Amino acid sequence: MQEQAAWTSVLENVEQALAQAESETAKREQELSVILPEAENAHQTSDWPGCFERMDSRMQGLRSVAEQAGHTAAAADTVLAETEVALRQWLASVDQSAQRLANWAAP
Repeated sequence: MQEQAAWTSVLENVEQALAQAESETAKREQELSVILPEAENAHQTSDWPGCFERMDSRMQGLRSVAEQAGHTAAAADTVLAETEVALRQWLASVDQSAQRLANWAAP
């Protein structure tokens, strides 16, 4: 008899846990339906071709952004390379001026 009471208690605990999980799931679904209203009916419409089309469009947009970033980076590399050349020339000129000044000041 005690064994049956123990199992009854276990089953009641399982039932309570399931009820709580179901309640929390319903609450979370409600929260998500506010955040993502289109997701509420997504499983009912099964618009897979539309989903793939939207995904493809977004991927094309990402490719475009990545391509633009590549062009911008290439332009920045060109400017940096030109600036490096100018800086090296200026430093060489400073070295030459310092050497001439040292030669002039030497007795």
